[in-house]
Amino acid sequence: MSLRSAPSHPATRPAHLSRAVDGLPEVSLEEVLASAELQDRVDTKFIVAPTQMAELIAALAGRLRVLTINGRRQFAYDSIYFDTPDLLTLRNHRQGRRRRFKVRTRTYVDSELSVLEVKVKGLRGRTEKVRIDHVGPPDRLDRAARDFVTEVLADYGLDDAARIAARLQPTLRTTYDRTTFVGAYRPVRITADVHLRCGDADRTVATLPDSILLEVKTPGDRDPILTLLHRLGARPVRMSKYGAGVAMVKDDVPPQPWHPVITRHLRPTVA
Repeated sequence: MSLRSAPSHPATRPAHLSRAVDGLPEVSLEEVLASAELQDRVDTKFIVAPTQMAELIAALAGRLRVLTINGRRQFAYDSIYFDTPDLLTLRNHRQGRRRRFKVRTRTYVDSELSVLEVKVKGLRGRTEKVRIDHVGPPDRLDRAARDFVTEVLADYGLDDAARIAARLQPTLRTTYDRTTFVGAYRPVRITADVHLRCGDADRTVATLPDSILLEVKTPGDRDPILTLLHRLGARPVRMSKYGAGVAMVKDDVPPQPWHPVITRHLRPTVA
């Protein structure tokens, strides 16, 4: 299956937000991986206005650094999600199953590096992620890649891990631009995504026309940053790029439970 999705382009940030981001000290990719990768974490998502994002950065002055590579602070991402023909991953997520997973390739467009990731929902809602380098086209899983998925899902406790891995096919492509913030003194990471596009073989939609998708990744579910965002008027949203993306591009997939966030925040338009 060939997936459509126009490449992500550097989005223009409002001047006050650009000044706030540019004023932060930098952190290298090596430091991020060493101190704040947070492969086992709690994820909380928010969709905020640029003014709220600038207020958050100002309130955390001296406590945040921004990922910087070759002078750049915003990077293009290209992800392809894999699911079974009957959308097992999507169904488990929609039904709120305690044991669920996602499989995707992620390409860091600026560096042309690709990884294969398997994300599983762990104890007490924690997200655990395992990844390896991905070789070959990002929309293809070769034998080694499927063996890796089988191993991870089997370790997760799925008896039919091999059958699931064998049936996986590319289902959705997402592209977006991301800025990554890291706690200066503790392992906290915030990603800010803009210019999100989602596509399947037939349709591509553009979303987030004037807002920012924040993913706050913390070691626990009671973090001062979450309290601060609440004070700034931001509220957590039930948002999955994969779940909402499939619902937006496939007419035969019910939009629930992502319908409220799609209509209120994402506001998709055909690209």
